[in-house]
Amino acid sequence: MLAQGGSPTGVAAAREGIAALRSYAWLVVLLAVAGVLAGYLLGGPADGSKYRAWITAHPLGANAAVTKLGISTPDGPQAADFLGDGIVRRIEAATGRSYDEVFEHLKLEQPPNGGPNPPIALIAKAGTEAEAKTLLGTWMVAIRQARLRYVHGVLDRGERGLRKSLGRAAARREPDTAAAIVELLARTQALRSTLAVDYASLRTPRSVTTETVSRPRAAVIGGGAGLIAGLALALLFSLVGGRLRTAEGVAAAVGTELLADARSPGRVPSPEHAREVLRSTSAEAIPALLPAVACGEVSPQAVEAASAALGEGIEVHLTVSIGDAGFLETLEKAGAWAIVATPGSVRRAEVTALRSELAGTGLVPAGLIVV
Repeated sequence: MLAQGGSPTGVAAAREGIAALRSYAWLVVLLAVAGVLAGYLLGGPADGSKYRAWITAHPLGANAAVTKLGISTPDGPQAADFLGDGIVRRIEAATGRSYDEVFEHLKLEQPPNGGPNPPIALIAKAGTEAEAKTLLGTWMVAIRQARLRYVHGVLDRGERGLRKSLGRAAARREPDTAAAIVELLARTQALRSTLAVDYASLRTPRSVTTETVSRPRAAVIGGGAGLIAGLALALLFSLVGGRLRTAEGVAAAVGTELLADARSPGRVPSPEHAREVLRSTSAEAIPALLPAVACGEVSPQAVEAASAALGEGIEVHLTVSIGDAGFLETLEKAGAWAIVATPGSVRRAEVTALRSELAGTGLVPAGLIVV
């Protein structure tokens, strides 16, 4: 009975892998060259320079001077507010650039775990460092103007509310209430001159160091990635195809030893070794006519080569095919028999079919003849 297992292992598996890589060498080379070209084209210095400033946003509700006036203050500002439509329009007017161009050259970043009031990075990109610095300065001015407008709008609404309350207090003839409201109005006016804006700059704007990859290095990295991808795909295609390409792979898959290799220029194993194995396997003398079972496609010329590999006085002939009537009976009558296969023309499915046919019969081949 054949040995258990239908897949090549160990050295046989390694040689199968090498044979598969040789078969798909064109794919490996193609992907490696493509990786080199892609790395060279995509490598090189980054396009343009960047300037960055970190700021932190303080909502008006955190200002005790404002909250003591009883003025309602919404939450904010949020990071997205610094690239709002109003701010981009201000930069557009100040720089003469289009809206889309301005938006494309500005970026916001914010730490994901910066607490309840995380800092915000303003990043401006331009062709040169000076242009990037100027654009960032224009952006910060636009933010300040927009925030000042927001702050004064909040104070204006607060003052209007206080004046309405003052009118009602005067109508009801409540001098003490009216006096308190007048004091709040005076404090609101005083607050206008001191409350400039509700955000602060954390660091002086500075250029952003952009890590770049030189073209030669990028080409090497791309070539390495393409080579790895090519090797992986070659092995994958070989595995999916299920084709056995080496003598060791076929022998390991069918579960028998290599009796003779007609393709080996040094006749390894030697005809003497094959004869010795046949003599020990056969109950009688070395058979002059050795029955053989084809695993995969085997041509008549290959059968002649198999006979030549065993030396003079032994002729190999193919029996009926697997599954045909009389297949097992023919092998049972033979004193010794062998399996003949041509690596590259054998699929694992064919090996599985042969093993299934012989399973439980006790029929053991003398070995594998590779042609």
